[in-house]
Amino acid sequence: MIKFNLTIDTIIALFSLVLAAFSILYTFWSNRYSIEIENFDYEKNREHHLISVDFINTSTKNLKLLNLKFYVDDILIETIDFDFEKYDQRKQLESRKSNFPFPDLYTPISNFETLSLKTRLNQIEFPKTMIPNKQYNQCCFLSKKPNKLVVSTNHHISLFSKTKSFSLT
Repeated sequence: MIKFNLTIDTIIALFSLVLAAFSILYTFWSNRYSIEIENFDYEKNREHHLISVDFINTSTKNLKLLNLKFYVDDILIETIDFDFEKYDQRKQLESRKSNFPFPDLYTPISNFETLSLKTRLNQIEFPKTMIPNKQYNQCCFLSKKPNKLVVSTNHHISLFSKTKSFSLT
């Protein structure tokens, strides 16, 4: 039969064991990869849906964003390669050719807004390396307003998956 004496040495050893186990779990938990949506904006822009999503890499290491997929009721929506500058020019010509009493009824968007939109749309190149705790904006035109976004990365951001789903409401 084994005799067990509860001495101060045994208490200190058990306390150290519990503290070491907690330290291992805390290190694993704090060093895992994660990504979150900071902001989601939607607007009807030039007869299409302009979607803007701000991501933040909340992990302590670099994370590579591989793909974004937008869904409406579990149906994939493809991004539209929309040339808004040609659209503005065409609309302006149509308004001048029409027989309205006011030929310049369609006023083009300001140059500042066009430049800002062009800069935002040029950022949707993948893969995109995300530095820890830095915000990134992705902007694109879609045919419908999405209600779900699936993000794919090069590391596990969910328990066993390299993808994570976000509800967009």
